[in-house]
Amino acid sequence: MTREWQRHRIGSFNERSGRYSELPDEFYVPAASAVRTQVGKPGAYTFEPMPDDTTAEVRAGIESSYAESYGRYQELLSAGVAKEVARSVLPVGLYTEFYWSVNARSLMNFLSLRNAETAQYEIRVYAEAAEQHFAHAMPITHASFLDQGRTAP
Repeated sequence: MTREWQRHRIGSFNERSGRYSELPDEFYVPAASAVRTQVGKPGAYTFEPMPDDTTAEVRAGIESSYAESYGRYQELLSAGVAKEVARSVLPVGLYTEFYWSVNARSLMNFLSLRNAETAQYEIRVYAEAAEQHFAHAMPITHASFLDQGRTAP
């Protein structure tokens, strides 16, 4: 999800590097309600819920894959393999930690795109949290953002 966030090229990012430090075993496992199937063609598809038994299998498979990958990562580190090499076995579902600094106009642009109904669910959750922070830190600017139809000036 971090790459989706950073692709906007707004603000500056400082991400924790697995090249220099051991990464914790914290992974994204979608909630049962977030396990979905894609129906239709790219650009014109919808997401549909999956049956409960399939959802449970998907979540268990994701957790199992994470445990196996992280176990292999730990084995490589224990064998003395450099962190920057060992991290290559970790999946994209590994949580990352980063600091983001951004100006208000760029933040509003990000929120208008990523807090929209059509945005990918996972990044929308983060955009909602960023917007709550924005509303608290800059209430007048946030109110203007809402008054202008959630568009950046």
